[in-house]
Amino acid sequence: MLDSGFEGVEEALSAIEAGDSAGSWESQVLDFKEDPAVHPMNKNPDAGLVEFLVDEVICFSNADGGVAYIVLGVNDKKAGPAAFTGTDRSCDWLVEKIYSKTQPHIQVEASEIERCGKRLIALRIPRGMALYQRSKGQASKRVGKNCVPLGEDERRSIHLSRSNPDLSATASRRSPEDLDPKAIEQAKALLANRKHALGDDS
Repeated sequence: MLDSGFEGVEEALSAIEAGDSAGSWESQVLDFKEDPAVHPMNKNPDAGLVEFLVDEVICFSNADGGVAYIVLGVNDKKAGPAAFTGTDRSCDWLVEKIYSKTQPHIQVEASEIERCGKRLIALRIPRGMALYQRSKGQASKRVGKNCVPLGEDERRSIHLSRSNPDLSATASRRSPEDLDPKAIEQAKALLANRKHALGDDS
């Protein structure tokens, strides 16, 4: 299921179609990948694609960017309609391969989209809830446009923070107008009492 975050993907695709290079739109939460099967000389396009996607999905999942997307069927070195090279991959095949080669298993969602007459696949990667790695333990994290291998300290930090998440630190989907004024006043009073008990007069 595509969500509101997909608006950024659509904006990028429109800009590429208008003449921007795909690579210039890659970010902390968006990447483009050409299907190696479009090049006849590629000897093992299936294995190469799966290895790339598994690494990228793990990389995005270990980062703090939230929901991320990989769009398959786009050459990130090209600009304009020529960047859309398309893919014939099965969505179910991609989802299964990524699921089976990640630990804990990552359940991506795959959706077909079309640009300039080419079939593309948008892979939606959910916000990470654990430390993710390959079956042999390799793990990385998305930093900007790059995947950086995780050291032991970073692994421990991600594991600890996601094992006991502070759900109150995330932004609410509700606006102040949606809340009960009496509940807000009660919360303020409780907070003031707590701060006073701790000697905090700020």
